[in-house]
Amino acid sequence: MIENKFYDLDDKLYYKKLDNGLNVYIIPNNNVSNFYLSLFTKYGSNDLKFKKDNEKEYHNIHPGTAHFLEHLMFHKENKVNILDEFEKLQISSNAYTSNDITCFVAYGNNNYDDALRLLINYVYHPYFPEENIERERGVILSEAKGYIDDPYRALHDEVNESVYNKLHYKIKVEGSLDDIKNINSDDINSAYNTFYHPSNMTLLITGNVNIDSTMNIINDVFSKLSFSKPFKINREVIDEDENVNRKNYSTKGLVSSPSVRIIIKNKLDRFSNLNITKKELDYYIKIITACNFGDTSEFKYKLDDEYKISVNHGGYTSLQNNIINITLYGKITNNNQEQLDKFINICKEHINNLNVTKEDFNRKKKIFIANFINIFDRVDTLNYKFTNDIINYDEISTNEIKLINNLDYDKCLEVIKLININNQAIVTMLPNGK
Repeated sequence: MIENKFYDLDDKLYYKKLDNGLNVYIIPNNNVSNFYLSLFTKYGSNDLKFKKDNEKEYHNIHPGTAHFLEHLMFHKENKVNILDEFEKLQISSNAYTSNDITCFVAYGNNNYDDALRLLINYVYHPYFPEENIERERGVILSEAKGYIDDPYRALHDEVNESVYNKLHYKIKVEGSLDDIKNINSDDINSAYNTFYHPSNMTLLITGNVNIDSTMNIINDVFSKLSFSKPFKINREVIDEDENVNRKNYSTKGLVSSPSVRIIIKNKLDRFSNLNITKKELDYYIKIITACNFGDTSEFKYKLDDEYKISVNHGGYTSLQNNIINITLYGKITNNNQEQLDKFINICKEHINNLNVTKEDFNRKKKIFIANFINIFDRVDTLNYKFTNDIINYDEISTNEIKLINNLDYDKCLEVIKLININNQAIVTMLPNGK
């Protein structure tokens, strides 16, 4: 295995690419008693049109197939439920599907060897009889119907509809009710046979584990499995417009007080002349967002002391395909429409005057470094962070502290100048009857 030490830390990253193409990352920590395993594929709800490089025709599958397939993975021959098998080992297990990933996890304090064997074996033993598909269809339809009256899920969906013109982020991860009704075995098998090949997947292990015994287990399990040679996956390429789809949208829901999301959308290409990496840009945008809208910002002071607005608020950034978004959110705690309007206006005022002082810039760098160091004692958070890094940046970097240290204040000011602050989508949710 390749061994790399994390910059300025004692922790190490071990990496090996197996002959079948699977990427294996291990970050051991003998100071904790637990472990966290994740086996994931770079396949989510966005992938609706694709083909292997040796195939002539593209597969076109129904929205929601990735989520449907995730559900099916837990049901095996002889009515075996994998969740029950993990429970017998006193291991917690779960899975999730997003736009870009399907991930299967197992975590606990005991029976590590058996948990690792079970995780690998069930993911690489597909079993999709029509009986299982139809049974799970009913389960997923019930789940999807439950989302219909969820106001915050509705708000999330309306945000994506407002921000995106073409990208499939605007499509629900589980698909529409009609999509779920129409997903079939061809969709399921096409998706599994394409995206669940080890060469499109990663096994990430964090916690109190032994490197040698872990690799012995992995090699033993895979010695009993067979796969085709690794292949390239050709996915539909969508050129998303930078402009938002809807600038202003308001909806109503079963909420007690009004909420708002303000999204500033920018294409990564806008920053290409800065000669910085995607991760560096992400950190610059995070710093800009924290300095202008965080708990120690002038924005926060005005809300609390000057305007006396009672609001739960915050801001975050997100990378989605070739887009980077800044999202500001607020929920007025006293159900006052006038205060919601004031909150939106204050947000707009500060968006129009983005600024970062050198003092704030350096302080935020120290905070980001401290946050990075702290996650090494939480094997679940560490695993989730590096899972996202693989999806967003195609790597786990052992030089993240060095990268943050080297962020340049003048470069940050250049980033601010390039942000298209006028490309905003504003989505509000009001209580029913308002």
